[in-house]
Amino acid sequence: MAAFHVLLPAGAAARPEITRIRAENVAILIFDRTLSGSALNRLRCFAESTGRLRAFHREAGICELAEPEVPDPDFLARMRLWPGVLRVLSEGDPFPRGTSARASFEIEIPGGGGLRFGAGAFVWIAGPCAVEDAGVLERTARACASAGASMLRGGAFKPRTSPYAFQGLGRSGLDLLAAAAKAHGLALVTEVLDPRDVELVASKSSMLQIGSRSMQNFPLLREVGASGKPVLLKRGGAATLEEFLGAAEYLLEAGADRVALCERGVRSFEPSLRNLLDLAAVPALKARSSLPVVVDPSHGTGNRSFVPPMAKAAVAAGADAVMTEVHPDPSTARSDGSQALRCEDLPPLSRVLRRLAEFEGREWQEPFRDGGREGAPAERPFSAAALPESWILPEAERP
Repeated sequence: MAAFHVLLPAGAAARPEITRIRAENVAILIFDRTLSGSALNRLRCFAESTGRLRAFHREAGICELAEPEVPDPDFLARMRLWPGVLRVLSEGDPFPRGTSARASFEIEIPGGGGLRFGAGAFVWIAGPCAVEDAGVLERTARACASAGASMLRGGAFKPRTSPYAFQGLGRSGLDLLAAAAKAHGLALVTEVLDPRDVELVASKSSMLQIGSRSMQNFPLLREVGASGKPVLLKRGGAATLEEFLGAAEYLLEAGADRVALCERGVRSFEPSLRNLLDLAAVPALKARSSLPVVVDPSHGTGNRSFVPPMAKAAVAAGADAVMTEVHPDPSTARSDGSQALRCEDLPPLSRVLRRLAEFEGREWQEPFRDGGREGAPAERPFSAAALPESWILPEAERP
């Protein structure tokens, strides 16, 4: 049984008997008590026509209607337009699937094994903004795996503001990503832009990404939701949390049962940052949903030097994963070089993130956690073969 604390309209302070109304799955309409008798009768007829009328308190100015089992925001909107209605209070959850969705799930690693996402696990996702060529991707994937990342990110299909900007390598880039992830025992998350490509991208990746610009592409959300793959949903650049959770509900309603939300910054008035990274969204989303929450400080700041401190802050805020962009030579990157970490930035960041995750009671997810591909080592936090000798951590300092 839930409790409503009703905020009364002006002039209603003399009605203490309705300052608290207890109801279960009930929408409360507060209406004008000064309505004429005929207007009150019409309002009651409106309420009765819904088939959901629970009680009509004429003297108190309160009407109780049973909430539908499936959320019906249009029903609530219509009630607000009824003559004489001052306010509508609803305790119904507009996104019930997000509230009851899985808080943790497994993601498969190509070649064998898997990793846990959410509910006490911590995942580090790293990789290039876009796939440029096989050589750059190989160097990046090798450095990410060696530093302890468990998922490779990278774009084969890139939505760009200008139609003349680099758009990614498309299908050939997707093949390169899949090969690099498998070679280094990493799970792969990559963006899909077109509903017609969902089947193809799903066949090559461990997790499908819905990018910020596609957050409210509802046909794409439904197609991705029906694919059966885990989904990483990025928050739109100007999206409220309500809109963000609504987009997740589309995925869940379409059949997705492994969904993670990604805070990647929203547009603000501050010109010195690419976006405003809304770290308060992490606990706010967790308060309203059971879905794991990822933070992307690369897009959230747009500045390489700001990425490590915001990644650390994300762990403290309760993020289940952090996603960072990496490039061997950001000055030559074909997209978003200013926000990409260098390969040599990864080991020190890994060391701090591990310690923070442990302090927060989260289990760091390792590559090859379940054995990995044939011939691969059971654990590989760092590899001298993958990293320049000048910045390999001393043995005593390795996590």
